[in-house]
Amino acid sequence: MTVTERGPFPFDNSYARLPAHFYARVAPTKVREPRLVKLNRPLAELLGIDAEALASPAGAPILAGNVIPAGADPIALAYAGHQFGGFVPQLGDGRAILLGEVVGKDGRRIPAAEVLLNTPLIRDMIRRGQTHEIKEAMDRSLQEGMQTFDQSLYRLYKDGRVSLEEAINKSDSRDGLSLKIRLAEGGTDNQELAGNDPYGMGF
Repeated sequence: MTVTERGPFPFDNSYARLPAHFYARVAPTKVREPRLVKLNRPLAELLGIDAEALASPAGAPILAGNVIPAGADPIALAYAGHQFGGFVPQLGDGRAILLGEVVGKDGRRIPAAEVLLNTPLIRDMIRRGQTHEIKEAMDRSLQEGMQTFDQSLYRLYKDGRVSLEEAINKSDSRDGLSLKIRLAEGGTDNQELAGNDPYGMGF
């Protein structure tokens, strides 16, 4: 298969089927001379995407948004949230355009979400330029409602909703999540090991 025949992506665009007030249909802004630096072939295989098509000369313009692949339905999502100290009922996703939604080869949709709350600690870190410390703060703030992406994956694995391989392959920190799972499944009460828990979730 080539990119020009039908595109390399098996799209199923559920977000574009939401009621119209949830999004706006927009086209990506084209960039000059896009080129492919690195292609994640294992991920392409996992998602059922034609890696060879993406690696071809026609692939970079698609990944850059210069060419809309067949089956894509580009949208920018609307959402509500806090901004500048107050709640805003409708915001726009001006930072990104969703070209399309790809479902894995098994057809399952299981959400894993990272939650960052605008707490005084987080605001102070951003104000001081200490953004590199935010992830660690999220690790220690489960009771306040925050969670990292890997913590979400851990819960999904613990609940039996995703496999160990799926959780590890999609994690931000493969070593950190692997350690958490190993220690948790060992059922250790060792305080020294518990102190090395990278997620602060206890054992």
